[in-house]
This record gives sequence, structure tokens and C-alpha cells, in this order.
Amino acid sequence: MDGKGRYILILFVISSLFITVGFPRIVLWMSWEGEDWFEKVADSFEKNTGVEVEVVYVPNIWKKLSMSLRGGGDLPDVCLVKNENLESIERYIDLPSLDELGLDKRSFHENILKAFTVDGKVKAVPFYADVQIAYLNVDVFKKLGMNLPNDSWNFEEFVEILKKIKQKDEGITPTTMGLFSPYFFFGLQAGIGSGVSSDGVKVDTEENVKLIELLKKLHDEGLIMNITKKRPIMVKMFIKKELAILPHGSFLIRKFEEKKVNFTIRVLPKPWKGVV
Repeated sequence: MDGKGRYILILFVISSLFITVGFPRIVLWMSWEGEDWFEKVADSFEKNTGVEVEVVYVPNIWKKLSMSLRGGGDLPDVCLVKNENLESIERYIDLPSLDELGLDKRSFHENILKAFTVDGKVKAVPFYADVQIAYLNVDVFKKLGMNLPNDSWNFEEFVEILKKIKQKDEGITPTTMGLFSPYFFFGLQAGIGSGVSSDGVKVDTEENVKLIELLKKLHDEGLIMNITKKRPIMVKMFIKKELAILPHGSFLIRKFEEKKVNFTIRVLPKPWKGVV
């Protein structure tokens, strides 16, 4: 952006907004996967509105954005960020609310918009989510002489499979995940612990304590390798047939297909939730 724009949103396919305020060009920062899709939407947007959209892929989007906010650098007109970063952004700039931008909130559930609300004002809209699934390395299961679980498997069966894998080959990591990553823990909390209720989220409950104790036990027994913010390591282990089961986002399907990994997918073992 050329220094004139002062706001960051999550969703940008709103043609009337930018035409009304006279934007000749929109700079959008995005990260994670989906760059090709963004480019296609940007081209379609430009054809229909005459407004140019520059899609900029930023590998570490929060690092670059926070540096620009603190140092007074150029900011994008639109930015894909995690909702947990919203209040941090608000410390530096006052984002306009959806009401101030004339955007209709009715298509979004009220409870969902709470995650994007600061001081009673909705400052962004939900845009991106992926489904958490279990990737099974078929070659590893064949090597170990084990049958693949079916989609009706439950968490107890999952744990028994991890134990069998470890017993058969100490060189194979049964499974790995960021144990307290919201992508995984919230799903476990919703299914096995005590998740969101009408009263909100209660952390210190008997169910949640038992869940954390269980995860610690599985980790201590070597059944779950806890890797925090190290997705490349987990992916590399899976590709190299060093990892049997990888719970992760559905976006990895394309990568594993490109790498010609012999894998299959399953829903997460019940009652573990893949989407929360």
C-alpha cells in the first residue's frame, strides 16, 4: 500500500467497498496455502470492477505485519491474519468495524463473529479454515503388518494402534502433533474434555484435567511426539516413512500427492473433532 490505507480485513471479495472509496489498486497479503486460488479470484475481481488487485504471498505474515505496524512501514489494504492477532493490530491502528464499512454481518453466526470483536465492534470476518484429518502412511502399516483402521475408529482404538506400532518398530514414530496447538487440542477438548458450552469455556474441569493427564502419559510413553510449530519436520518424517499417523490439516493432501507418498486419510478417531 502507498501509505494511505489504514485497515486490515480478512475477506476481500467485496467489490462495492473499494469502488466506493475510490481504490484504483488493492494490495492483499496472504499466507498459508491457496495462492493460486487468490490469484484467480483477484483476476476475476479486476475484470468485474476494473480495480487491480495485487496478491502478495508472505511466508511469515504476522512477523512482517507486526514489523510494519511498529515501524510505520507500508501496510496492505487487506490481510489474511489469525483472529488471535486482531487485538495486537488494534494497539497500533484503529480498524474500522464492519458496520462502518457498510458490510452485512447477517450471513455469519453471531457466536463466530465474537472471535473478531474488539470493544463491541466486529473488526474482521472469518474467511479461512481447514479440516483436521488423520493421514496414514500405507507403506509403514504394510511394513509393520498392520491393518489400516476404518473411519469408525475411536480414540481408544487409536491409542491401541499407537502402542502396537511402537512395539513392532521402535524406529517408527507412532504419531506426532503439537499437543496444545488449538488445531488439535480444541478438537480433543470438544470431544473428550469439556469444550465450549452456553456458559463459555471452562478450562479447569475434571474432564480437561483428565485429558491433559492422558496426553502427557501418551507423550511420556513415546506414543506421541510433541512438535510445536515444526510442521516441516512432521511432514518430512511422514514422507520418509518414519511416521505412521499424522493428524493435520486437509491442505497437506496435495503436497503428499505431489511427493507421491503412499497414504490414505481418515476422520479423526471419535470423539475427537476435526472442526471446532
